[in-house]
Amino acid sequence: LDDLIMFRKSHKFEWLTQILLAIGVFGLYLVNSFLIKPIVDTNNSVFEYLIANQLNDYLCPIFICGLFGFMTAIIRRVIVFHWLFYLVLFIVSAIVWEVLRPYILTVVNIFNKVAHFKWGDFVAYFLGYLSYYLGTFFRFRKYEKVRLKEVFGL
Repeated sequence: LDDLIMFRKSHKFEWLTQILLAIGVFGLYLVNSFLIKPIVDTNNSVFEYLIANQLNDYLCPIFICGLFGFMTAIIRRVIVFHWLFYLVLFIVSAIVWEVLRPYILTVVNIFNKVAHFKWGDFVAYFLGYLSYYLGTFFRFRKYEKVRLKEVFGL
């Protein structure tokens, strides 16, 4: 982790960009969950199936990365940008949400939900992280690079 590259905040409103991204994606998540999903028939087309079943799983990593970018921009004045960081974040969130959550729902089912595990969710998570990473790659490549130990004193 010594070589984990971070970017020093060179634009004073980078935190605003990150929080607007997180809020926008969360808003789209709510619209999909409460307005679009109830009226979509997943048997009609592949597009409707993907909207109903995979869109929220695609949006979740973008929200997590935007929220994390906001927190690091406010607290440490840096944006974390390294493929290894996003890979670890992807693996942890996918395991928590797609492996641990179904197990917990089968053991302690207080919401009366059916536990499920789908590989398509993993693919959607990965594509969400990849989208955020590629989107930020072009945005942050002009920023000053700093090492992890410079920021956190490791």
